[in-house]
Formats: sequence, C-alpha cells, structure tokens
Amino acid sequence: TMEEITYIPFGTAPGRNLGWPCMEATLCNNMPAPCQCNAPTFTAPVHTYTHQEGLAVIGGTVYRGSAIPRWRGRYFFMDAMYSKIWSFRVVNGVRVDLQEHTAALNEPFNSTNRMNFPITMGADGNGELYVLELRGRIPKIVPETPAADWDLDGVVNSSDCFAFLADYFGGNADMTGDHATTSQDFFEYLSYFFGK
Repeated sequence: TMEEITYIPFGTAPGRNLGWPCMEATLCNNMPAPCQCNAPTFTAPVHTYTHQEGLAVIGGTVYRGSAIPRWRGRYFFMDAMYSKIWSFRVVNGVRVDLQEHTAALNEPFNSTNRMNFPITMGADGNGELYVLELRGRIPKIVPETPAADWDLDGVVNSSDCFAFLADYFGGNADMTGDHATTSQDFFEYLSYFFGK
C-alpha cells in the first residue's frame, strides 16, 4: 500500500522496531496481539509515498562525490516501476528538502531512451552515482551546471551568491556533505564561485 524509507543514525544498536508486520509505513495493519501499532519502540519512516506516486522503492545511496558538491550528503532513491528518482537530506533525524530529479536526468535522452526500470543505484570509488537499469544500461549521474551555479540557470553570477546565502541562512547549504550547514560550506561555495 505504501513505500517507505527509514533513517537509522550511525552507531544505533541493532534491533530497531520498524513496524512490520504490524504496520506498513505509517499505516496500521490491524493485526491481532501482540501487534501494537505505533508502539513506543516503533521507529517511524522519514519518508513515505503511496502507490499513486510509485510502486517499488529502491533504496539508494548518500552522494559523497565531488562532481556535484551541492548534492553532497543527499540521500538518493528511486521507484523502479515509475522510473522516478528523488533525493533528500536528513537533519536531526528529520527528512528535509525532498527533490525529484526525474525530468532533469531524463532530459539528455530522447523519448524512447529515457531511464527505464531502474533496479539499483551505487557509487564508484570517487562517490559519483550510477543507476543500473533492468535492460543493462548503467548511466552515470553527471553535473548539469557548474558547482557555483546555485540557482541552476546555466550562468554563474551574483544571483547564485544570493541564492546560496538564502539557503545558507535557511540551514540548507551543505556543500561538504556533513549533514550540517556551517562556515565550511560557505567557504567551500566561495572556492567554487571564484574558480576552484
């Protein structure tokens, strides 16, 4: 009925209660005892979606590459049946900044050659992302614009600085991939803006 993604912080002891079979994502399956929906030990998912949005979530990976620094620390995942791809960040255990990338990733392809039935995602030794499709193709996710083009308009100019600063002061400018927005992110962005 629903697809789900659960975040478990690094260093957490094993044995978390993720709900199954008593619950599916945030839905109670109304099973008899000992099932208890929303038990105190239940770890709720950070993201769910219904089968109107997709049918088969494919867990992905956190981007740790250098080709697209604005994506560092984002968790990428896909839906196999709908051939969609999204990403988000986790800040203090909460999902933030959900983005869909399907259209942008399909843009270089013609209508008969779009992403088709992705079955897994992985990263190479440099942390760059690849998608494996059922038909055997393995496209690499590459940057669309320079790293300093924060507003993604294809031009690096002062509007990118203002867009970056708005995200920076909003706590959503993790250039270093450490799941936090700090002064290191500010200086990392400036290094790209001034020609790293």
